Amino acid sequence: MTRQFLEVATRVHAEMEAPGTFFLCGETVENNTEAVIQTQKTGLFDYQSHTYSHVLFKCLWQVNEDGERLVRGGSVEQIAEEVDRANRVLKERLGVTVTGLTTPWGYYRGLGDRPDLLAILHGNGIRFVRSWMRNEKGWVPNPLELQP
Repeated sequence: MTRQFLEVATRVHAEMEAPGTFFLCGETVENNTEAVIQTQKTGLFDYQSHTYSHVLFKCLWQVNEDGERLVRGGSVEQIAEEVDRANRVLKERLGVTVTGLTTPWGYYRGLGDRPDLLAILHGNGIRFVRSWMRNEKGWVPNPLELQP
């Protein structure tokens, strides 16, 4: 599926002459290195992190008409390893120095309430993060005025 997505995305971006950013999980890069390298050859894309294996940064509480659900986030130690490992994979496989990250799933109000996690990101060279992607009930999308 990843290879097919990359082929289609590359074709569409080339036809539209529109650059883009891929936020990649390190595990995905490991399993699809050659396909990602093919997208690099086009010069159309920037490559940033989506962690190594998609561990959530925070617990997520979702509420809707069917009830409530808790999805647990990783520990601080897991998150630190996820960020570091993804950065190493993108550097080793693609030659990319990561400066941005989009969090798995996203959260209501992003990571503004987690200076400990922001410090981990900063310590790993992350200078921009996209993390506020859910409304107050834990669902997407955010109101348009809050969209990145």
